[in-house]
Amino acid sequence: MNLPHRALTLAATALAAFCLPAVAAAPAPVDDLGRVLYVGDSITHGKSSGSWRWELFKIFVDNGIRQQEVGVQSGNYNGRGGIAPGTRYRGIPFANRHAAQFSEKAAEAAGRLSEPCRMGGTGIRHWLRLDGAGGNWQLAEGETPDTLFIALGTNDFGAEHSSEAGGLARGLPAVQAQLIGKRQGKAWNGKGDMDALVDAMREANPEARIVAIGVPTFSDAVGRWCHKAVTPKDYEAVREYNRHLRQWGEWKGLTAVIDMNAGFRDVGKQGAAVATMLVDQMHPGAQGNLLYAGNVAKQLGYAGRTAGLKRKAAEDFPPLAEGVRVMEGSPVEPAKAGFHALPKGNKKVFLHTESAQGATVELRFHPKARMDEPILVRLCAAGQEAQLQIRAKGLYWGNTCLYSAEMPVAGEAVRLAYVPGNAAEGIGGGFYAWLGDMLVGEALRGKPYGQDGLNIFIGQGSSPVSFAYDPAAAWAPPATPFSSPPGLNTHPN
Repeated sequence: MNLPHRALTLAATALAAFCLPAVAAAPAPVDDLGRVLYVGDSITHGKSSGSWRWELFKIFVDNGIRQQEVGVQSGNYNGRGGIAPGTRYRGIPFANRHAAQFSEKAAEAAGRLSEPCRMGGTGIRHWLRLDGAGGNWQLAEGETPDTLFIALGTNDFGAEHSSEAGGLARGLPAVQAQLIGKRQGKAWNGKGDMDALVDAMREANPEARIVAIGVPTFSDAVGRWCHKAVTPKDYEAVREYNRHLRQWGEWKGLTAVIDMNAGFRDVGKQGAAVATMLVDQMHPGAQGNLLYAGNVAKQLGYAGRTAGLKRKAAEDFPPLAEGVRVMEGSPVEPAKAGFHALPKGNKKVFLHTESAQGATVELRFHPKARMDEPILVRLCAAGQEAQLQIRAKGLYWGNTCLYSAEMPVAGEAVRLAYVPGNAAEGIGGGFYAWLGDMLVGEALRGKPYGQDGLNIFIGQGSSPVSFAYDPAAAWAPPATPFSSPPGLNTHPN
């Protein structure tokens, strides 16, 4: 099948400016990652029915990025079905191969510690066929990776964590030395387990792209991390490690060091994750995996998911078609395409049409907008009513948080679309939500709605916004930064 290929020629600095919070400027993206190996623990292995690897794969497919997963095992670890190897998205099979294992430590993957119950007690040198030994747990001949993702460190921290609160902070010097060695001025001594992983990959393929992913800094809602109590000092210890990991990665010459935490943590609570992001105290569920993959892609310079839709800038939306009714008093000109200002004091916009094969509405904010009151965006289509809420502390689907952040996120629009779906292509029907170019809501189901056709409703708080809409088609956001919202040139009183 023909996939939409995007010319990846955006400057890295421009992409970095548009990314959700990133640890460094995005590297120049490439359109062929070659053979890809994921090394990680249970978060990468996939405790929920999916994994962030599956969500990242769909981002690659939507953007026409070629890649082939390789590994020494496949599937998810918890027996909940997972994503069967060979499952197709838009005609492309997901091999679901990797070298990730529940409870895996960097020390084991590096070969410094041996645990026979995890991948036969082998490490990366054996997986890459560098140790001269035969047997199981090896990549096939010709499968040397071109791209390596390393997402380890959580279990190494857990092993150093005592049962008492504060153990992460006390164990930081020791676990950091084990993972990335010791800092010597602006250099590092190169004696950590992460060094061993990188060095082995470069021995096997000196040209390999290597990406390291930081440790999650969130806990569950009651303040437990890996089943143990944590304190603010513990959270800060993990954040400090992630900062040092970035410095180490720059010194080591890695392609990128990723912070995957954006959107997970409840910004109203110290360190705690939004409950709906996790399946337990640490492992991402479906929504968490969606954000994890989105953070990885953004910080690698790639555009977000399209769900098979064509990208279209809101300025290019067509004028309202015949048959669309506009509620009297709404600041909408039926013959005008593009954006309409919704000034302070105007509380709603209402549009109605009798048929809807898809629909899109996008909101942009004044650069200095304040979220004094929530904004409600409703799309009513195909017998369902969507209720997307933009609150001061995040983006919500009804009362379920899709992305936790201080809103509005600077420079980011919010787009909501109804997509009929295509089961043959693996695209679920329902509502899709984007924050900027990052997909934060996939195939969301609304409440039953008895009226035929389409309604668009925007209930506004005190923060002025401008909006655009296409009631006849669903569009993915463009892959470039949004310009300043038209019609919003003054700061609200």
